[in-house]
Amino acid sequence: MKSSKNQNRNHLATSRMAMAIAIGAIGAIGAVGAIGTACLGTTAANAATFPTLDGKPPLVIGHRGAPGYVPEHTLESYRLAIALGADVIEPDLVSTKDGVLIARHEPMLGGTTNVASIAKFAGRQRKMMVDGYEYNDWFSIDFTLAEIKELRARERVAGRNTRFDGAFEIVTLQDVIDLAKKETIRTGRTIHIYPETKHPTWHSGQGFPLEQKLVDALNAAGWNKKTDPVFIQSFEVGNLKKLRTMTGLRLVQLMGCYDNDLATGNCLYIAKDPDSAPWDFIVGNDSRLYSDMMTTAGLSEIRSYADGIGPWKRQFIGVKAASLGTDGKPLDVNGDGAINEADGVSVKNSNLIADAKLAGLFIHPYTMRSDVNMARDYAGGGAGTASVRNVAAAFAEYSQLFALGVDGMFSDFPNDEYDARAMFAADQTYVIEYAFAAANGQRFLRTTSRDASVIALANLKSTPMTRTVDTFKAWSANVASANTLPVCRYFDAANARHLYSIESTQCASYATAGYSNEGVAFYAVGANVNGICTTNTVPVSRYVRTVSGVTFERYSTAADAKFTDFTKVATPAFCVPA
Repeated sequence: MKSSKNQNRNHLATSRMAMAIAIGAIGAIGAVGAIGTACLGTTAANAATFPTLDGKPPLVIGHRGAPGYVPEHTLESYRLAIALGADVIEPDLVSTKDGVLIARHEPMLGGTTNVASIAKFAGRQRKMMVDGYEYNDWFSIDFTLAEIKELRARERVAGRNTRFDGAFEIVTLQDVIDLAKKETIRTGRTIHIYPETKHPTWHSGQGFPLEQKLVDALNAAGWNKKTDPVFIQSFEVGNLKKLRTMTGLRLVQLMGCYDNDLATGNCLYIAKDPDSAPWDFIVGNDSRLYSDMMTTAGLSEIRSYADGIGPWKRQFIGVKAASLGTDGKPLDVNGDGAINEADGVSVKNSNLIADAKLAGLFIHPYTMRSDVNMARDYAGGGAGTASVRNVAAAFAEYSQLFALGVDGMFSDFPNDEYDARAMFAADQTYVIEYAFAAANGQRFLRTTSRDASVIALANLKSTPMTRTVDTFKAWSANVASANTLPVCRYFDAANARHLYSIESTQCASYATAGYSNEGVAFYAVGANVNGICTTNTVPVSRYVRTVSGVTFERYSTAADAKFTDFTKVATPAFCVPA
């Protein structure tokens, strides 16, 4: 007993350390306290702002918890997701040998646990087909729950935080249900769960059907109707239709495609490919693909058994190469030696969202990540990491999907989605700084996420831009309650410089000088007569450098930005959201 208690204490200490380290790494300690007592929509999220099916703000769905920071499908990952603002936590469900539903991304355990390092389980490794692919792995159905509890989770995605590999237990569906109920009481927010039945045809074929076990657990929790805090999802159709006869809970049809075609920006669908069609369709010789399910008729059929859809985001917003070679293939526009989404721009490739809403289906696309290559029109795109996330580019993508009318999004970084939702509702955006070379030195451009000039400049190989680390928030529209004013942006072509001002007379002088008017760069508020910014705003300082009688500018919210050869002007240029 004493040994067990010590183990529990050590585990709790590690769990708390994980949350503290993860939150500290993202600088969200203050936000967590606020979120803990908030209700959905209290972050200035005006329901009228979001064109969702029910008129409410979109849900923040913690995709497997908060796997951008700690190993997925662990109580620590789920707890962190809730602390970072997630309204929903998502467990993928597979079965054990004794029929217990556990939270793992796949029934194959090698990639997400330390099973390969445990000698006594070496003989459990075997080859098995799962949805058309052969795996040589350890399978959950070969382990009892007691044996599963001997395993520990490890990071699945290369490049993410491995500090907690081996620290956290594998959890059951019941663990997730209990956590959601406890956190609902503790936070005062309703925490939803979003279980996915993984490979239901395969599980049934192995003698471990998922549906009854899942429904029994949810019924025992008192959850059996649409208003309860549960969504059930699946990539297959037959088990959703079966579940429709077993429960009144909300059901979600997942869908996907083989890949995004960078040359065209369209989703690729391949016959009998398990990413392109439901596996139960494939084994049943039904030739329909997910693209067929996206048609008006297909969506109408989905509505007969499900309440929403969960598509891959590339099924309605693709990424198309910014430039093609003479052979018609995408070019490495950013010159990093790789060709990927960072060399393209986002394009609308279907009417899926609008069509789904006409069918009465809500839409929860997957998966939003802040540490991946992103399209160039998302604030310049580029690559990020879990420790230095591309937050501004991620915000641009979130905002694009919010404006289209999604009802929630699956995110590996739920704090980024939470913040993006609050900023979108408050008409706020990020202002990015880019550097580009000119004849007499480096020049700087300030622009907002998805600014048209970035989209245009992203395609100009002759004028390569480099995004700097200096970013601040501003308003994207005139917000009367905040007394915002437009900040003009003019371009002096002769000296390759951009000029900004919140003062209308100064803007007029730029026009008189013959500079090109690039319109409103963003919105801000002015400092008072004493040069002080109002509550909930921060000053943006103007830094200047004069070369041959010509003054060049940079802007920053940093207290003392270290801009080489630039001098800080004492009075703030304007004030922006804190």
